[in-house]
Amino acid sequence: RQSDNLVRINLLRLDEGRLAVSLARRTAGRGSGRQLISSKMVRMPRPGRALLGVLLLCMDLAHTLTSPSRIPPDISSVHIKSQGKTLFGRLFSPALEHEHSKAPSVFMLHGIPGTEQNFDVAYALRDAGFNCLLWHYRGCWGSEGSYSINGLPDDIDAAFRWFRSQTHVDEERLIVVGHSLGGYHALRLASESAHEVGVKLLGAVALCPLVATDLAGVPLDAGLAKDFAKMLTDVTPELLQTQWSGLVPVRQMLTDDNNKVHSERKMPLLIMTGDEDPLFSPAYYTNHLDAPLKEARVCAKFDSTWVRLPYGDHALCRYRRTVVKRVVKFALKCAGQDVPIDVFRIGRELLSWQGLFDTVPMALITVIVAGFVGGRFCATPEGQQAYLEQKQEMDRNRMDATRSPKFI
Repeated sequence: RQSDNLVRINLLRLDEGRLAVSLARRTAGRGSGRQLISSKMVRMPRPGRALLGVLLLCMDLAHTLTSPSRIPPDISSVHIKSQGKTLFGRLFSPALEHEHSKAPSVFMLHGIPGTEQNFDVAYALRDAGFNCLLWHYRGCWGSEGSYSINGLPDDIDAAFRWFRSQTHVDEERLIVVGHSLGGYHALRLASESAHEVGVKLLGAVALCPLVATDLAGVPLDAGLAKDFAKMLTDVTPELLQTQWSGLVPVRQMLTDDNNKVHSERKMPLLIMTGDEDPLFSPAYYTNHLDAPLKEARVCAKFDSTWVRLPYGDHALCRYRRTVVKRVVKFALKCAGQDVPIDVFRIGRELLSWQGLFDTVPMALITVIVAGFVGGRFCATPEGQQAYLEQKQEMDRNRMDATRSPKFI
């Protein structure tokens, strides 16, 4: 059974080493004529590519064979009861040393209606060693019951309680990640934890969160409400608009503190927004989230970081790699773990132009500079002489043209 687990771990990790496998296969079958390497790869010598590819593959296999993990990473479907209805979700489980091991855990909350569910973030967190629960409220995405914005706290409490009861979930190392309306509730849970009236959290992430509604001049648009209602169960656009307008502003949640016992530890917050978000503008966050977080009594409880992405929309589509990287790094820091050095990612980036020059302008500048340097300093004497002769001939032709009668 131990050998079978090692094989399963190896197969799962081979996805990370797929570049190394491709390199080795291309070197082994040069005569096949198949193009296995992307056209974006740096033109390294074939022996060099093969050597680096084989080296990465051997390191991957060696890490697998010497790793203490005996339980491979997994994804499983889960059923959670809330108010007598069944909520559906997926539990992302990391590789564990043994069946009694516990790992830091991330509780994820999507928005309304939840078209962006941040699966890329969930996979990355699992690979970084976190349990991760991605689930759906009543009345959306297959979960039973009727959808209700006012009923989300009940669903969140039920799902969070179920998540914390799982064998491999470390209740002392919990983090919440939410997007849009889910980001609103992530900030709510973080506020309750900071005020010591809710579940203890190590930190919270809010991606393009809702922080205020009608009072901030951001009511739920009638067209959006109609579109949302089509994807949700037993709810009307008018009811969605009414419940949306009744949400308590985040400013009030952050400043309300009836608990006289204050913790010395600040609650870490990571807030990521897009400047081109059609729903929530930068000024919206400046006035209704950043300003409250800078108040003295709030600063004493929260350690917030606001990351603004200049071309980001509501789903931060252009910055998914950045979102994943920042969320994983934040979660590792909250859990007290060092960010691991990903040798395979570094190898892939060294083999690709994307790792060296991540933007088109940088690539264009490099080509121009290389062309200038090559033409100026690397030309042969014969080439330089031919260039001078051609330039002199062009100068003579120009002088003859200016002396012709039509220019007099």
